[in-house]
Amino acid sequence: MSFPFLPALLGSRELRPADLARDPASALLRIYAWMHVARTSDNRILDLFRQGMIKGTVTGGQGNEGLVVPLALLADKATDVISFSHRGYGGHLVWSGHLCDHLNQYFANASSPTLAREGNIHHGDPAARSLPMISHLGAMLSNVVGATDSQRRLGRSAVGFAFFGDGSSSTGDVHETLNLASLLSLPILFVVENNRYAYSTPVAEQFAGNAELWQRAAGYGIEGFALDTTLDVAATARTFAAAIEKVRTTSRPLLIEAHTLRLRGHAAYDTGDYLKPGEAEGFFARDPLPKLRAQLSATHGAARHPSPHRRCDRDAGGCVRPRECAPAVGTYARRAGKSQRRPSPQSRPA
Repeated sequence: MSFPFLPALLGSRELRPADLARDPASALLRIYAWMHVARTSDNRILDLFRQGMIKGTVTGGQGNEGLVVPLALLADKATDVISFSHRGYGGHLVWSGHLCDHLNQYFANASSPTLAREGNIHHGDPAARSLPMISHLGAMLSNVVGATDSQRRLGRSAVGFAFFGDGSSSTGDVHETLNLASLLSLPILFVVENNRYAYSTPVAEQFAGNAELWQRAAGYGIEGFALDTTLDVAATARTFAAAIEKVRTTSRPLLIEAHTLRLRGHAAYDTGDYLKPGEAEGFFARDPLPKLRAQLSATHGAARHPSPHRRCDRDAGGCVRPRECAPAVGTYARRAGKSQRRPSPQSRPA
């Protein structure tokens, strides 16, 4: 299948720590470009699902781009190992493949990466060590550990990236794999994507008191810390760069509790009725994407930056024929403020 050309701004999938120091404006513009196309196409996927053009369901990464995009850009795609969660669409775009390859997966057509044999989020690029997610409940952590161990035994300076949610952090697979990685001294960056909800269960109903998940690292004899990925994308990128370098050089695992956002609910069917009034609006106020655009525009001029309100096919390049981009605030946010009830907490992690 012949795919259209993407904008030149999306020509680079790499980001080096030196780039952040030497030319921070260009580095941030590169991060913003990938965050923007991830958000735009994620919104379009949701729109197409609601039109009945995508089957099953869709989960979105809206709000998680400030975490997954800088990290994917900083990883060494020639040797590192990764398994993105169902919030990692932006990471898939950066890691490998054309935008249309990933859209084909959602359309479940014969040209999709899995040849239409898997769900729309259960894909990756095994040949490039992007392991397809089987389950978001921690099951992929051991796969990342095993593949990274193999890379190291072959003499390659690889780092493994393992993602799991705040809900998944309570599963046995997560604890067993953290312990094994520490015991074998393997270079794995474990990332807790803490968006404060496991499906509809808030963190206050998942853990006792004011538990901080990064502090669990001490129980495995490894380092851990918390990082708010919604505040400052440049600071997030610098922190990730330092963490990756430390893991790569010391061959010791590290646990990061990354505070992030889930702007669209657990999946397309989630209306967010369990949210408190005003809570969804608070999430959108913390969204790092418009904050980064405003920062770049104020510092370097709006002319250099693609507008998030242009038609989606500027970035999709004709892979799909969109109407207009999905609005910034959807049903999830609108209904949350009108919620009059809250269902019983559900134990399914997100």
